[in-house]
Amino acid sequence: QELFLRRAVISPVNITLFASAKDVPEEDIPALHRIRPEALDLKILYHDGSSVEIPKNSGRALGNQKGNMYRFIYTTENFDDITGLEINGVLFSVEEGR
Repeated sequence: QELFLRRAVISPVNITLFASAKDVPEEDIPALHRIRPEALDLKILYHDGSSVEIPKNSGRALGNQKGNMYRFIYTTENFDDITGLEINGVLFSVEEGR
């Protein structure tokens, strides 16, 4: 199953993913709302090549007519050294201030 992310936000205390319902066909909206945080493998990537896996049990999902929001509570170390976020093997590079 595909997940169309509109935005991923990393803060020092959590990671929030925004999946937009407008990016999927209307008939797939129920499937979008059935995706649980446990289905998402998240890794924070650092400049030095190291990575940290985010515990799946730290996540929760909220759904509405615009899509889904997945929030993972995790205190990030070395926040300024983060280069990206990997979600189910797909890399998202960091853009500051977005």
